[in-house]
Amino acid sequence: MVYKVVLDSLGDWNAFPEGMREISASEFWGLMNKYTPKLIEHRQPYVQSCEEFPGGYLWGDLTLYYLDDNEGIAFTVEWTDMQYWARYFWFGPCRHVYKELTQQECTTEGIVHFGRCFHVYRCEKCGKFQWFDSSD
Repeated sequence: MVYKVVLDSLGDWNAFPEGMREISASEFWGLMNKYTPKLIEHRQPYVQSCEEFPGGYLWGDLTLYYLDDNEGIAFTVEWTDMQYWARYFWFGPCRHVYKELTQQECTTEGIVHFGRCFHVYRCEKCGKFQWFDSSD
């Protein structure tokens, strides 16, 4: 049931995920090493039309790794010139850049701060908040 709710909100197997943009292999593997995917999905996006293929075409296999809030990383392996090569992508509405807030900044924002083990972050781009207790 959880998969159905998540996937219904992200489009079907023929659609590219929202905000997909290419990233380097280094960025991809850095994120893959840092986060545990919450869901893995395989898609075969369909491109409606372009100059080379006016009738549209099947783009190929795309493996999506959902990290948080419908954001994640993806890759595809393509075959050209008698060899395979990979392309890596980020998808989601915002590529978050988090900055930790001080206890005073939290008070100003109306956020309860529970002490030195409590960490609050805000994305500098979209304003999304994230917090956790590190218990250190």
